[in-house]
Amino acid sequence: MLLLGTAAARTAALRKANKTSSVYTVTATAYGAVAGQTDSRPFLTADNSRIPRGYGSHTRWLALSRDLLKPWGGPFDFGDKVRVAGISPALDGVYTVHDTMN
Repeated sequence: MLLLGTAAARTAALRKANKTSSVYTVTATAYGAVAGQTDSRPFLTADNSRIPRGYGSHTRWLALSRDLLKPWGGPFDFGDKVRVAGISPALDGVYTVHDTMN
């Protein structure tokens, strides 16, 4: 998940926003848009979106493991909005899927 800043791994619940759908319990972690935590293009996501310079916690973008993405048989697609709950009041909310984990 692109939950920027420091965070220990936490359990979070994901579901598609604005739909009655399944709830997925996942482990939520954070990463920074830097080459040491990504590939050689840290500001380019898997769906070719550019992470804005000076991003912060208001950037509600999310990376999912491949098994949760449609191209690999999962229920989510790039651009889907998902509701995240169980991290913290400041970080819970609706995020857009833009990335996958390396």
